[in-house]
Amino acid sequence: MGNREMTNQITIQSWEDLVAELRHAAEQKSITQEMIAERTGLIQSNISRLFVLKYQPNIKTLLLVASAVGVNLKLEETEALR
Repeated sequence: MGNREMTNQITIQSWEDLVAELRHAAEQKSITQEMIAERTGLIQSNISRLFVLKYQPNIKTLLLVASAVGVNLKLEETEALR
């Protein structure tokens, strides 16, 4: 999972980390898969598959779920890989 900092910012290393953090945020806020499905228009079974890492979501799905859970995804400039 990503590295948690005191400011609730997380360093994400993979899509799996991002999904795990979205799942964790939903659990902390008592937001159910059904609520996420209702808020996003996605099917609850797809939310379930996402949260158990059964498929790699596209950016649109990640942004929808993040919004439904009430978190922002923020990009931060770092050194580029060579």
